Amino acid sequence: MNIMRVLLIDESKEEETRFKNYFKSVSGIRFEVDWENNEKQALQHLLNDEYDLYLIEEEFNNKGIELLRTARSQGVDKAIIILTEKESHALDLTAMSEGADDYISKEKLSEGGIERSIRYSYERYKSRMRIAQREARYKNLFEKSIDAIVIIDKSLNILEANLAMKKLFKPKDSSLKGKPIKSFFADQSVYKEFANKIFKQGLLKKFNVQLKSEDNQRLYCEITSSVLFNVEHEISGYQLIINDLTKERKTEQRIMRAEKLGMTGRIARSIAHEVRNPLTNINLAIDQLKEECKKDDSAEMYLDLIGRNSERINNLITELLDSAKPSALKIELNSLSKLIDESLELAGDRLQLKGVELFREKKEELTAPIDYNYLKTAILNIIINAIEAMPESDGRLEIREYSSLDEVHIEISDNGVGIDEETLKQLFDPFFTGKQKGMGLGLTSTQNIIQQHGGNIDVESEVGFGTTFTINIPKELNKDE
Repeated sequence: MNIMRVLLIDESKEEETRFKNYFKSVSGIRFEVDWENNEKQALQHLLNDEYDLYLIEEEFNNKGIELLRTARSQGVDKAIIILTEKESHALDLTAMSEGADDYISKEKLSEGGIERSIRYSYERYKSRMRIAQREARYKNLFEKSIDAIVIIDKSLNILEANLAMKKLFKPKDSSLKGKPIKSFFADQSVYKEFANKIFKQGLLKKFNVQLKSEDNQRLYCEITSSVLFNVEHEISGYQLIINDLTKERKTEQRIMRAEKLGMTGRIARSIAHEVRNPLTNINLAIDQLKEECKKDDSAEMYLDLIGRNSERINNLITELLDSAKPSALKIELNSLSKLIDESLELAGDRLQLKGVELFREKKEELTAPIDYNYLKTAILNIIINAIEAMPESDGRLEIREYSSLDEVHIEISDNGVGIDEETLKQLFDPFFTGKQKGMGLGLTSTQNIIQQHGGNIDVESEVGFGTTFTINIPKELNKDE
């Protein structure tokens, strides 16, 4: 037989005996009934969650409904029945709106009525518990999901965000609640497309977009959305699952760059073989012709022109080979801070002439197994490019040094003109340049040097706002390299 502990909150001790007699008629349940007529003690019993069922007299110290309201506001979930001397529809509605599970008029109280009310109230309580358990389970899944999940309202403002979402977008005040999802879109024209689709369709699958965290990191993501409805089956908001593809995207870019660099080396070697042989013959022919045309000034001028351009072609081939071929690195454990200091010293005149403001940030003294001179050349190349991209007397160069589990990182940021998406794809290609007098081999060579260290280079840029190069070098050199 089930046992149910009941607390009767009533001014009259006689009511305890009356209800005990009623409870005897209820089959399948044995009742243990206590009586309380002290207001403070009654509230304490409620808050301590000591009983399975509470019967509260509405006229108890004229505070029966207030006691109910306080109990529910403090999170008391157990079954509560309000008792009153006479039946009142208005009081019934008030009691139920304040959280009562049922309402009983003492003047119409009967054995059957009390049994029905108890079973009904207790079932309501158990139903609340089942709902609370489901909510707790779904809440746990929501919070512990490895994917970023966010709930937004009909105006596309954030109502709730899980831990993965907070880690991804790094809110400055540790909360995303109330912020418009619009503020995390890197491109507002893409946001308009997203908003139009979600309002028209509700359901989105793998919507590709660039988002940005609150510390201005670019994130390549896929958004999948679903519609949320309220109890009236009206749209109340949307759930977004945001899959961060940034690492995959960067890995793909690194593989493509490595493949391009390998192809560049093969092409360079082929060109060197196919072009240098004819160049050698051309140079020999020029030397012979110069002997025969010593008295012809016009012919000698043209021969000099051919000779200079032959030499330029030969130099271009040499630089192309040097930018793509493996170098004999002298790897030693060296200080990255010292290396950066020396790189900045070499670029000092350019920084001063351009009026560039320099900011350095390092959280610790970092060392790595590197070829000191080769890596200094690579970093200097990036610094010079950054200086040339920045406005006169309004440039800001930021260099950060930090480490992760397996790598050390050098981040070089400028507030220059930025690089568009199409140019980013070709940035490390040989002979691709935006400079009038550049040959387009500097960044190809830089990438080659970093990859020979077992590292990689990432680039993030926004037109009109600047560019960030991040050099990632392993803390330990791969034994196979």
